[in-house]
Order: sequence, then C-alpha cells, then structure tokens
Amino acid sequence: MDTKTLGFHNFPPYPGVEPRGILLIKKVIQAQLDAAKALSYEGEAAVWAHRPYIVRYEAVGWDSISVYYQETFKERKETFERDNIKWTVFKASNFDIYVNGNFASVFHDQQWERTVNGEESNGDIRELKYLEKIDGEWKIIAQ
Repeated sequence: MDTKTLGFHNFPPYPGVEPRGILLIKKVIQAQLDAAKALSYEGEAAVWAHRPYIVRYEAVGWDSISVYYQETFKERKETFERDNIKWTVFKASNFDIYVNGNFASVFHDQQWERTVNGEESNGDIRELKYLEKIDGEWKIIAQ
C-alpha cells in the first residue's frame, strides 16, 4: 500500500508505524464524526480518553468534556427536532497523520452536509486532533 492511500500527503512513512495503526487512527476520527452526527454521547465517550489532562476547546478533563457533550447534545436534539435539521454527510478525509510512539497528531478535512427545514447546506473545514494510545487503543486527547 502506498503512502497516499494511507493518507500521508505531506509526510513519509515512519519506522515502526504500521499501516494498521494508521487505519485505526482514522477509524477513531470517523467514529467521533459519526457520534456527532447522531448526537450520541455514548459514541463520544467511546473515542475520548477519560483523563484529567484532555482538552476540547474550552473544556479541560473528561469530567468537563462529558458534561459538555451531555448538555450540548440535549440542546441540539431539541433544536434539530424543532428546525427539522438532518445531517446527511459528516465525514473525514485528506488525512495528514504524524505518529510518535503513543502520540499522534491528525490534520484532516471535515465535510458536512445537512438539511434545515428542507433546505440543503454544506461545509468543509480543516481539523486538528491529538490522540494517545492508551491500553492499546487510540483515544482523542485534544481537539
């Protein structure tokens, strides 16, 4: 498999980083987007490290991030129902991944499409996330 297929657009392959590890990192990133699309607290909880040092924008530590997702998803479910909002696409692509031992930085494009009261809209942003391998699993530690 070549480096483009793995998503290394700006970086060469690194010694000790096997293709399977890169694919597992990509799966974590997409799983988070799937959780956000579904407004799933359980999905977010599955991909984040439950540690006091993790950061999500203004929230620090799993306890704060956990509360953020619970409150935000509750509000969004009400808003989405009221305004008939439906996510149709929420995906990650164009990965630039750097792995150093048990830490990884991941730049990726994030595309979304949705309908609001029947009108379509879409967007594309570039995201940066940091992951840590904990007990053999990649988990998000910063976004």
